Amino acid sequence: MYAKVEEVEVNQEQRVVIFDKTGKGTARIHRLKTDPLTFHQQECDHLANKMLQGVRDFALTAEGNLVYISGGFDINTGKSINDLIVFNGERREWKILSNMAKARCNHTMVLWKGGLLVAGGETNAKVKLTTTCEYYDIQSDSWKAFDVLPDPRSCHSCVVHNNSVYISGGYDKLQVPQNNLWICEESTLKWLCLDEHYPVPLPYSMAKHSMLSHGDSIYLIGGVCKDRYEGTKASAKIISFKPSISYLA
Repeated sequence: MYAKVEEVEVNQEQRVVIFDKTGKGTARIHRLKTDPLTFHQQECDHLANKMLQGVRDFALTAEGNLVYISGGFDINTGKSINDLIVFNGERREWKILSNMAKARCNHTMVLWKGGLLVAGGETNAKVKLTTTCEYYDIQSDSWKAFDVLPDPRSCHSCVVHNNSVYISGGYDKLQVPQNNLWICEESTLKWLCLDEHYPVPLPYSMAKHSMLSHGDSIYLIGGVCKDRYEGTKASAKIISFKPSISYLA
């Protein structure tokens, strides 16, 4: 089962919410103790949402008690959708928010500058991959257009680090993993290709991977990778990147 994990804090109690992204429309909440070895023994609450049933490849991100879920591919209609919903972990409630301008799946979504930034993915157009991005203002419950990506991408990864947004890898129009690294800074709100300007590029092409910001580093984890020696295959590799000194290990 392919799932997405988000950590939610409810009344100072740490919980992990695991969403099924295969179309079952289910999620599980695990309560955490201080001792990580007892995690598997904790009570697990099962949730179900009709809006997520039959929907796969959506994007989600969390802040505090709230988990935001956008887009996805509707298995029943064979089309991408433009929904945005939010789950309140404390109240166990779902709420429908304003729809995105463009339906999309296999995209990314991050919390940034008090809102949600959605980037790329696959649409219902004849040429499915898109460069379009949208920004959602949480306070006004409204969307607006954002700077487009340098190239179309799906199954890429995205993270916020030091108030800037980074996007790496993903599939191009030919479904080939790429080794791009792009940044959008708060001061410019424009995408810049770091793979063209930094002295150390990504060591291999990747898609369906994860990105994590911790301390002064960005970590790229797993996914599908492609290099000239081993071809394309699932990867368990972890590489770190320090933007401040242009270092990749």
